[in-house]
Amino acid sequence: MVTPGAFVRELPGGKMFVPPAASSFARFVPLGRMGDAADVAKVVRFLCGSNAGFVTGEELTVDGGASVLGQEALAMKFIQACGFSSR
Repeated sequence: MVTPGAFVRELPGGKMFVPPAASSFARFVPLGRMGDAADVAKVVRFLCGSNAGFVTGEELTVDGGASVLGQEALAMKFIQACGFSSR
C-alpha cells in the first residue's frame, strides 16, 4: 500500500493546484517541499518492478519525511507558523 502525504496536484490544462497553506507546511517537511504525483508514481513503479520482488505486506508512506515528526508535533509547528493559537 502506498500512502501519500500532503501534495500539490495537477489540474486539467496542466495547471498546478497548490493548497494556500503549502508554503507554510512545506517548511516543516524534512525534504522542504510538498510532494506531487511523480513522487508517488516513482514509489509505485518501484513496487511493480523486480527490485521489489521480496517486498510484501508493507505500507510505504510518501510524505517527504513529515511522518517522522509525528502528527501532533507537525500540526503544532504548522499552527504556530500560521500565527494561530494552539488553545
